[in-house]
Amino acid sequence: MASLPAVSKTYSSRGNVPFAANGSTLQLMQSAVFALIQFLKNTASGGTTSGTRNANSVWTVKGSCDGTTANTSGSDLIAAHTNLLWGNAGAARSWWWAENTTLGYQIVIDCLNGAQNIVIAVAPIAAPFTGGTTTARPTNTAAEFLWNTTSTGDSSVQFLADVVTGNSNYTHFACAEDGQFFFLVSRSGFGVFTTFVALQKTTGTSDTRNVFLLGHSQTSSRGAPAISTVGASVLGCVGRNPNGVAVSTAGGVDRVYAGASEYYGTGILTDAVSGKYNVVACSVWSTTAGQAAYRGILPDLYAVPSVTVGSSIPSAAAQTRLVAGDFIIPFPGVVPIL
Repeated sequence: MASLPAVSKTYSSRGNVPFAANGSTLQLMQSAVFALIQFLKNTASGGTTSGTRNANSVWTVKGSCDGTTANTSGSDLIAAHTNLLWGNAGAARSWWWAENTTLGYQIVIDCLNGAQNIVIAVAPIAAPFTGGTTTARPTNTAAEFLWNTTSTGDSSVQFLADVVTGNSNYTHFACAEDGQFFFLVSRSGFGVFTTFVALQKTTGTSDTRNVFLLGHSQTSSRGAPAISTVGASVLGCVGRNPNGVAVSTAGGVDRVYAGASEYYGTGILTDAVSGKYNVVACSVWSTTAGQAAYRGILPDLYAVPSVTVGSSIPSAAAQTRLVAGDFIIPFPGVVPIL
């Protein structure tokens, strides 16, 4: 492995938290989404922890709906995974709304449509979400951007590709002191992570809209996050254009090409000179017409599509990072169950 610089932020982690239930697709979805909510507000239990969670990293509830009652005055009605109920647009369903004042952003998780789908929407506190009823989540289509889609509003996407029941499923979470986070889902014995969600802020830019949602869900190949989605599709790294007027519809995390060949697309495993695996820092670019721009670098995220998924860096005993899909992410101290 090529030598990596020290992580740029102080991270804490909680991993190997078992699903609350796994007997049906609904229970799998409820468990995974409820875990993400618990991680964000720092009420998760079980699993293994590493590091001390910074108080500034905790997300504060703004409102919620359990499918029967909606509240926009700070009450959390999602007290258990069974409070998460799915429904189509215009129908009663659950949603959850929170904010992190250090990062300066709000998040809404909406149980829109059925089976394996969800909406994860993010907007600046300066242009906050508004509204929220039993049949509609809080929205701000002028400022929000959604995980794994360039649409806004009622646009749900697949959140959980792995819906095989009756197994041992786990969630994993790492966050920085300012609320930025990484969330992963795995199944014991499957060997890969199948869902990846990250909210990250780039550095090295004067861009003021440099917060992005990364990730997707898949069970094939090396699982999630795959460079073919996070690095080759705008859907894998979603944010607003630099002027904030619209969601960026072209661009995303860059990939490395030499001439006409993509470095990681050639099956190259190790460097012929050093004998080590090469890693590549991840920059974000917008190529939308009229808004093309360098959006900065995603700190502590590196592309490395050849190393065994779940590998600890530098070692299991001194882990500061791990390999998730085709990337290296910060994840101190906890070796996830795969």
